[in-house]
Amino acid sequence: MAKRREERARNDAKHNDIKIDPNLVILKVKHKILSLSVVKLISENQFKHCLHLAGKLGIFFENTSVNHHDRIVKWLKPSPPFFKLNSDGSVGNSSAGFGGIVRNCLGNVVFAYAGSANTSNVLTAELLGLLYGLISCSERGFLNINIEVDANSLIQIFNRRDFMGNPCNFYTIRRINQLLPSFNYTFSHIYREGNACADFFAKLGSQMIGFQLFTEANLPFIAKGIITLDKAGLPYIRIR
Repeated sequence: MAKRREERARNDAKHNDIKIDPNLVILKVKHKILSLSVVKLISENQFKHCLHLAGKLGIFFENTSVNHHDRIVKWLKPSPPFFKLNSDGSVGNSSAGFGGIVRNCLGNVVFAYAGSANTSNVLTAELLGLLYGLISCSERGFLNINIEVDANSLIQIFNRRDFMGNPCNFYTIRRINQLLPSFNYTFSHIYREGNACADFFAKLGSQMIGFQLFTEANLPFIAKGIITLDKAGLPYIRIR
C-alpha cells in the first residue's frame, strides 16, 4: 500500500509539472469545433448571434456566413526556397513605431522585430518597417523573400520608382531601393487583417525605446497566438 501511495504521489507530481501550451489548446478547440461541424453536430443555431465568430473558425453556413460585401483573408505560407517578410508601421496620438516578422515555408518564425519611430507620418513608419526588415534579412543571408505589406502606397512607390515626390522619406526610400537588387523578391499587398503579426509588432514598437529583435525563444505571448493561428490557416473576415 505504501508503495502504491508513493507511486500515485509521483504521478500526481508529474501532472502538476506539465505546462499547458495555450496555443495548442486553441488549435485543439478549433479542430474539435470543425470536426463537430462536419458531422452536423454543430449547426447554424449555435452561432445565431455570432456568425462572424463561425467564419473565423472556418465554419461557413450557406447564404448566411459571410455578407457578399465581406472578404475572406488568409496569411499564406511562402513556397520554398522563399521566406515571407511582413512589415507594418503604427502611428498613435503621441507615439509611433514599426515592426515586422519573417517566417519560413512551414510558417515558423525566423525572426521578428520592433522599434520606435520619431514621426507622426504613417508612410514614414511603414517605410521604416520595410527598411529594417530588409536590413535584417540581408545581414542573415535570407535573400529569397516574399514581401507583404498592407499599405498600397508602398507598393506604388517601389513599382513606379516614384520617390521624388516624397522629400521627407527620400533617404529611406533610396536606401530600400539600394537593398532590393540584392534580393530575389516579390512585392505584394495583403489586407491588414492578414497582416496581424506585423501590425502587432509595429504597435509594440510604438511603446518601446529603440529597436529589438525577437526569436521563437522570446516572442511575446500574444504574438505566439497570432502566429499559431496564421500557421493553422485560420481565415480572417474583412468587413467592408
